[in-house]
Amino acid sequence: MVNYRFGWHSGALKCKNITVENDMTIEGDLTFGDASTDTLTVNGAAAFNSTASHGTFASPTTVIKDVPLVMVSGDVIADQTSGEVKGLWVRAKVSKDQPATSVLGVEAQCRVNGAASAAATLGQGQFTGIWAYWEQSGTTALNSGCLASAASCTVESAATLTVDSGAVLAGVVVDSSVSGSATINGTFDGIYIKKAAGALDFVSGIEMTDCISSEVFKFADDGTVCNDANATGSATTAGYLTVKVGSATRYIWLASAAPTA
Repeated sequence: MVNYRFGWHSGALKCKNITVENDMTIEGDLTFGDASTDTLTVNGAAAFNSTASHGTFASPTTVIKDVPLVMVSGDVIADQTSGEVKGLWVRAKVSKDQPATSVLGVEAQCRVNGAASAAATLGQGQFTGIWAYWEQSGTTALNSGCLASAASCTVESAATLTVDSGAVLAGVVVDSSVSGSATINGTFDGIYIKKAAGALDFVSGIEMTDCISSEVFKFADDGTVCNDANATGSATTAGYLTVKVGSATRYIWLASAAPTA
């Protein structure tokens, strides 16, 4: 191991087995390591004033099984009485007018490129743009007031916010960009709720607290799936859906035929 002290360096620099004990400024390129087993360890804070890339869109870095491309692992110290501890914080600040630009805090993609590789057929694995996972081990109690979830989506604003007619503000947006010519013989859902084999059933499929000022559901009247005009007084019941309003269990009766005009 050879130790070097750097104050300022300009130009291209190749590093191997270097320990920097004070500040180092590099204005040119920095290349580290000659093999995939070489590591760069930063014990203090690392600040980047420009973009940092791990691979490029055209030339992605090769990833192998069970080895994450980027790992962020932290252990929360005990008895945090207030505030928020973040494993990873990504913030995209919008402070100027954006008439037609989309701004994403995080874009997580899982792209299947069947034309350029052998990934034309996918088996029983999971292929997901983002996986939010809540895990527990050991003896743990979720006390009253605890909100634990795999994902939490919140919309926040000041009183100066105005949502114009035609604009959409939502906690969650589920958007289908699947081609209209795609062949769908299996399940294709906006939201799919499932459980692992042998796991506990969810108590409720969807629960809403006292948080709605208008309708519970709102659908576009397409005249086929949803219709607000047809009616009949002699529909034959053929099943029901169980719902709970407050603490009372109620049933939505189903008819065996669609109402007619």
